[in-house]
Amino acid sequence: EVWAGKTVEIAGDDRTMSDVVAAFSAAIGKPVTYVQVPWDTFGAAAGDEITSMFRWFEADGYHADVSALRQHHPFVTSFEAYLKQHDWK
Repeated sequence: EVWAGKTVEIAGDDRTMSDVVAAFSAAIGKPVTYVQVPWDTFGAAAGDEITSMFRWFEADGYHADVSALRQHHPFVTSFEAYLKQHDWK
């Protein structure tokens, strides 16, 4: 009854690409570099629909309140915890 008719965005984490690169570097013990492919190059390989989706992620994206989700659902996994659960070395 509490959730009926409500929309809740759920996310385990909300990281910038710089955060993701730093986390991967720490997880594998080697430097990782992020290079954004130009949108036209990406679009030629991925197609219009996928390109539109990723452009939306970059421009607007989701707005999940990760802190509030973790308070109510402690099982929500952070990106760093996810990387630790999988052997990246």
